[in-house]
Amino acid sequence: MAVLVGTSDGVHAFRSDGMHEHALAGHAVDALTGGPGGTWIAIVDGTEIWQLDDAAWSCRAQGDHELVSLACADDVVYAGTADARMVRVRDGDVQVLPAFDTAPGRDEWHQVGSPIQVRSLTATCDGTVMLANVHVGGVLRSLDHGESWTPTMPVDDDVHEVVAHPDRPEVVVAAAAIGLLRSDDAGATWHVETRGLASTYSRAVAPVGDRLFLSNADGPFSRTSRLLTAPLDVGALEPVGHALPDEVAGMIDTRFVAARDDEAAFGTRADQVWARQGDEPWTQLAADFDGITCVALV
Repeated sequence: MAVLVGTSDGVHAFRSDGMHEHALAGHAVDALTGGPGGTWIAIVDGTEIWQLDDAAWSCRAQGDHELVSLACADDVVYAGTADARMVRVRDGDVQVLPAFDTAPGRDEWHQVGSPIQVRSLTATCDGTVMLANVHVGGVLRSLDHGESWTPTMPVDDDVHEVVAHPDRPEVVVAAAAIGLLRSDDAGATWHVETRGLASTYSRAVAPVGDRLFLSNADGPFSRTSRLLTAPLDVGALEPVGHALPDEVAGMIDTRFVAARDDEAAFGTRADQVWARQGDEPWTQLAADFDGITCVALV
């Protein structure tokens, strides 16, 4: 297992053999996700997309837009922007997808806290469906690689992250102010789950195997948060256990929870990173983090 932690000062890699590596020092790494051909891609310094290949990072594209979120569908890289636009990376260029600018229901999107943006972006594992989470604007769905978009829920469901299952193309989950959202038809329709939640306010989600992990807090300004788990398809949420405190310092924010096989990791706005493998207890990774932005598992 290797835990990747994006920060305002590069990306940290914590490997299962105890090695800790620090790359892209001096650069802000704002998002990490799986890229073409099994590589990894990142938003770097707001406007650049970099790729990790053969243990080396290199700049793949640079544009004029402030990028927020990333996804890869059929080995094509897409990104959502801070001004709620959608772009595609092709031949080193960052190209705007105009259909997102005229998506149905766009006039209902509105600012709550941060400016309207494409806060998270995901694609089903077969590459046929893309889903874009606008904050605040619900989740939009595309079946034609971003050439058209359809709203899938009320904008005031206030979604903070949407994530497709890594192995099941029909399964998508989302973390929202109204609780956990599940979909078993690739994001066409959604079911709300609130059982086991002391507060419905949720910021991050990660599905893996037959389970999911959800971050939950008492509200947007909470100084502590909780990591919960539930069966993937149906079932109430409960604390993850395995020696993790019921509450941890800081918000477990969008892009801060990752799961892969029997491994899981998460970060908080208090610059903590926790990880667990198999049935082992959760352990806190030690490092001088400078502004955590995202967590991934490789």
